[in-house]
Amino acid sequence: MKGGVFVADVFPGSDAAGRGMTSGDIILRVDQETTASPDDVWKAIRAARAEKHELTMMLVLQKHPKSPGAEWVVLRLPGPAG
Repeated sequence: MKGGVFVADVFPGSDAAGRGMTSGDIILRVDQETTASPDDVWKAIRAARAEKHELTMMLVLQKHPKSPGAEWVVLRLPGPAG
């Protein structure tokens, strides 16, 4: 799998931080969409919001993995204002 989006920062106290995402992780997919740019991540998040989803799944290659390979992380979608 090629591509992916480098996570530069994770807001303290956010759902992503609470679920173990950190700076240095790489987002490979959001739901069924591959990601090659930050725009790809936001496009998939906007699509999930438009479909009234409360959660989304991200396939993440973690900087400090608990096990080998990428893992799916389920995140609560914030409202449109973030």
